[in-house]
Amino acid sequence: MKKRGIIVIIILVLLILLKLFLTNPYQLSEKDKTRLEEIKEGLLIEDFYTLIQTKEETNNTYKDISFKLDDFECSTDKVYTCKNDSTLLMVEEEKSYLEKTNKIIKNKKLKNDIDLFGYLKDINNNRLLTSIKKQKIDYKLQLFIIKNVPINHSLDLISGDIEGYIMHPSSDTRYIYLTQKNKTYKITLKDLNYFKKEKIKTLLNSIQIKG
Repeated sequence: MKKRGIIVIIILVLLILLKLFLTNPYQLSEKDKTRLEEIKEGLLIEDFYTLIQTKEETNNTYKDISFKLDDFECSTDKVYTCKNDSTLLMVEEEKSYLEKTNKIIKNKKLKNDIDLFGYLKDINNNRLLTSIKKQKIDYKLQLFIIKNVPINHSLDLISGDIEGYIMHPSSDTRYIYLTQKNKTYKITLKDLNYFKKEKIKTLLNSIQIKG
């Protein structure tokens, strides 16, 4: 009789676990899963830049960031915009993805967006091996990434005097994210016939961020 009671308890526990597994709300739709995979594929590091500040005189300033860029007409509205025919450079201050997700993951080991992207790629969606609490956190993070991070071709890592990375959202556009002392600036470059790799290196090395 005692043995039968133990078996009944085991079966009930298994049924409860099965119900939790089947009714878990922290599941991405198939559409979201597909988009997430496309985003993660574009977070692979392809190239590296070492930013070494030249300390030369700059001729463009937006808030606490300054840089040298000749032969462009620049103006400030909500963002700092520089134009030369079809060539465009825009600078704006914004929170890093890590800062935007701090309330979701609260992981002090993550220091920057690159750490966050690494965490994202390491998420284990096997619900049998992951606690409900972590599933909830990972689910919210994945939804945020799906809604806010563009589908990208690859990343370039920036190290040196200022750290950051470059996103490749299209064949003719680059997003440069630079962070120093809790300030993050996004620089958008359009027209890669002008902004070739050496031109981007020169621009990066001229950048100074106060604070």
